[in-house]
Amino acid sequence: MTRIACRRSISGNARLFLAAALVLLACPAPAAEQPEAESARTQVGDVFVCDSIVSGKPQGRSVVFSAAQGTLFCYSDFVLVAAPEQITHVWFFRDREISRFRLTIQPPRWSSYSSLKIPPGSKGPWRVDVLGENGELYGVARFSILD
Repeated sequence: MTRIACRRSISGNARLFLAAALVLLACPAPAAEQPEAESARTQVGDVFVCDSIVSGKPQGRSVVFSAAQGTLFCYSDFVLVAAPEQITHVWFFRDREISRFRLTIQPPRWSSYSSLKIPPGSKGPWRVDVLGENGELYGVARFSILD
């Protein structure tokens, strides 16, 4: 049995192309960079008003409450907290500020709430704005008081 050796030579241009391809394969491409503000930004999951908080859990979520309720709670859930931050719950009645509460949220996820005793004669539209440290609006909870 006769063996025939076959040898193929690679031209100079082909060698250069092959070397460049190997270098590109060996060096991973850099990941697409996101602006720091986007990748490490606090994100709110939900903001709403409820009639009580039991063991840290909101109860009686609604958009309409009776004046007889007495005290209401604004609950804010943050699904991503990049760094410790001061937020503010600002309670408004008919677009007039009634009260504000500064609260601290912590990474990586945090829920917080404030409460307000509803003053007499405050039937009508209400809202709670949830603001970040620099005044950015994270969310709004709108509700009404009837009776």
